[in-house]
Amino acid sequence: LVGDPVWPRCARGCSGIELRLRTDATFIDLRLRLWGDTRPRLGLDVEVDGRWQASWRDEAAPGVLERRVFEIQDRGETTLRTVRIHLPLGLEVAIEPLVLSPGARVEPVAPAKRRLLCLGDSITQGHKAGSSCATWADQLARLRGADLLNQGIAGHVWHPEFLGEVPEWHPDLVMVAYGINDWSRRTVSGDGIPGRIAARAVEGLALLRRRIGTARLVVMTPLWCDFADQDRNGCTLADVRSALAQAARQAGAEVIDGASILPPDPWWHADGLHPNDAGMTLIATRLHDRLGA
Repeated sequence: LVGDPVWPRCARGCSGIELRLRTDATFIDLRLRLWGDTRPRLGLDVEVDGRWQASWRDEAAPGVLERRVFEIQDRGETTLRTVRIHLPLGLEVAIEPLVLSPGARVEPVAPAKRRLLCLGDSITQGHKAGSSCATWADQLARLRGADLLNQGIAGHVWHPEFLGEVPEWHPDLVMVAYGINDWSRRTVSGDGIPGRIAARAVEGLALLRRRIGTARLVVMTPLWCDFADQDRNGCTLADVRSALAQAARQAGAEVIDGASILPPDPWWHADGLHPNDAGMTLIATRLHDRLGA
């Protein structure tokens, strides 16, 4: 990533990454090595057969993390259970030993029939969410029965070169949600800021289309934030939304108005910009409704 020096560091932070297996193990021990300083708390979650099993929200200190993430009484049963271990959000993670009870069987979990690719900034990556499971991208994937590739990067903007190199993952649906940083941090200069941002969006979406083939492409314009009505760089967030909507349609993408997804109410936010867990759930639910089947 060329541009803001914080992008590579944020890009290494996990979001939506999980270990998924079917096993009859009576216990599973996990050892992780963690790097990074963008998160104050862990967001490590475990579910078994679709039900929550355990969560950890310890202080997210770099180093080694060891947890027994699953354990049941050994009754000699051989029932295979589906275990999903959601890795800590926003931290760089290396998986060291994953230890199962002696003699345990392990099978892969069949992939979902759908694939969802999400591209965006810290709101997509889930900067203030409690865990990966709480991000709007992860919740939307669950609602749609899809596997998720979350490529949200904190601080990111409409960056055509990046969009031209996204993984060729063959998604069915691609959600793109940039714009707040382009507007508030002035990543383009000169007069006519909304038009300049829109021009980058048109260029980026054209390059993205080459990577995603015939996948459904949807652009969500910026969500409400508590400084949305301020004039930044000679324009308002509403000006940028309007320009991006026009640019997305010009590029052949569908458009969802971000102003209609999250109400103008700080109750849904953790800090005035990033949604809290309730806000993330509302975003995912409303997006799912707007997207339809």
